[in-house]
Amino acid sequence: MVAGKHLGNGTDYEYDGIIIAMGTRYEDTTGPVCYMCSCSNTGELDCCHTSRFIRELPGTCKIEQKGCHEVAVSKVEESQPCEGPISGVLR
Repeated sequence: MVAGKHLGNGTDYEYDGIIIAMGTRYEDTTGPVCYMCSCSNTGELDCCHTSRFIRELPGTCKIEQKGCHEVAVSKVEESQPCEGPISGVLR
């Protein structure tokens, strides 16, 4: 559960500059760090990050930002995916 700023009218919360009405949800998909928030009918605000970040990849690969997510591609041919083990996290 993430604490948002209650706006005092009993129905709306503010999170990261976005006003979220009770009973609705908001998803930020502009990147590089994306998140989804929902405000329940009881007024509880729940937000979580939905972005993927790469932590380890082979030396033959590089990281590119694609919307909300980091993507591993070949350094030689950037249109090709990275060959090899890649580790990452959701944040």
